[in-house]
Amino acid sequence: METTSRYAYSRPVILRGLTDNTRFRSSCSKSTLLEEYGERRVRLSTANTYSYRKDTLYFFGDNNFTEWKSLFEQYEFPPYVLPRTSGAYSFGIAGRSLDFFLKT
Repeated sequence: METTSRYAYSRPVILRGLTDNTRFRSSCSKSTLLEEYGERRVRLSTANTYSYRKDTLYFFGDNNFTEWKSLFEQYEFPPYVLPRTSGAYSFGIAGRSLDFFLKT
């Protein structure tokens, strides 16, 4: 594929419209997360180990897949992966106006 040889490993590429994660996004709303998972115990951490003010805590990275399986299975993975690589996914929850809500 010409696109792969031209861009893979050397230039950034943005691919849009490859998946429809409307259902997953809806399931990640605050009200739905509280309804479905509000009784779960989660481990919170700061965004940066070296932050001077560690006032804000996030649920990020330390996910128990078994407990969150019904949510994670709703995520539709992008159909494209660079040759000789594999994807890595991470899920996080943070408050409004922070740097991320969901990272993949």
